[in-house]
Amino acid sequence: ITIKLVFVFSVILDQVRKETDQELPEIIANALRGVFGSMIAATILGAIFCLVSLVRFMENHKYV
Repeated sequence: ITIKLVFVFSVILDQVRKETDQELPEIIANALRGVFGSMIAATILGAIFCLVSLVRFMENHKYV
């Protein structure tokens, strides 16, 4: 799911970039780029945090 979210957000960000060259004012375009870029970063960092937490959980609950 995370890879899909990153792909979708990057496609949306690319569409926003293409539209900014023609229609949207520069201030709105910068705000949208920042929001979508932050969403991509949050998705990646969230996935990393979840993976690290899962590994730590599995280490603490070994059946040895």
